[in-house]
Amino acid sequence: MAKFLQGYKLPPEIALMPNSPFFREGDNQLMPTLFVGHAQAKGAADPEDLFAVDIQSKGAEVALSGRRDRMQDEVGRRRMTQVILFNICNGPDQPARSRR
Repeated sequence: MAKFLQGYKLPPEIALMPNSPFFREGDNQLMPTLFVGHAQAKGAADPEDLFAVDIQSKGAEVALSGRRDRMQDEVGRRRMTQVILFNICNGPDQPARSRR
C-alpha cells in the first residue's frame, strides 16, 4: 500500500483543495496546501467564518525535507516557524519590516 501511494496525486473530488496534494516519495508524507492566516471575530460574508486565509502555500515548498538529516530538519523547522510568525505579525496588508 505504501509503495502504491508514493507520488500518488489525490483526485480533485477527494483532495478538496488547490495545488493537487500528493504523497511524497521516500517517506509517504502527504503534501497538502497549507493555509496561513489569522483568526477574526466575525466573517465578512458568513458570521461563522472565523479564519481569514492570507496565503496558500504548496506543502512541498515549506515541508521539511524527506531526508532524515537532523540538522537539516532543525533548520527547516526554524525557517517554517519564522515564515509563519512573520505572516501572523505582519498580516496581509502590512508591508514587510526591514531587519536591523
